[in-house]
Amino acid sequence: MKNILLNIIPFFFFGFAIIFFTSCREEIIIPNNPVGNFNQPLKNSFSNSYDFLIDAKNLTVGFSDTLEFRPAAYYINIKSENHSSGFSDITVFAEQNQMFFTHRVYSSDVIGYSFGIGKIPKRISITFNNFTGQLRVQLIRINN
Repeated sequence: MKNILLNIIPFFFFGFAIIFFTSCREEIIIPNNPVGNFNQPLKNSFSNSYDFLIDAKNLTVGFSDTLEFRPAAYYINIKSENHSSGFSDITVFAEQNQMFFTHRVYSSDVIGYSFGIGKIPKRISITFNNFTGQLRVQLIRINN
């Protein structure tokens, strides 16, 4: 009985290893792609921050997210890398759909802008028009 188990155990581990390594999908995450998939954004929204990250390829679409921010000063950081075509518009709205910040991304660039305490971001809209590149948009609370 002991000899049978000793003969079966290596085949079991060998079979498990074959199944494990042949079922891996390495092609899902492309090198230098922090998101993982083209044209699928990664979004995180909290009471004091918002983060949007996408690796776009000829993308034409719009995204809009409601923000649950409290009164405070905020900083927006927009970073575009590996831009090769198209543009993206980022717009931040306050209460009553009042637009108070807009920026068009049409090249690889980094910008930052601070909002005073009087303007509370309530909604963000990010639209793409044939955009190819990586885009990250962050809204961050900078005071209590």
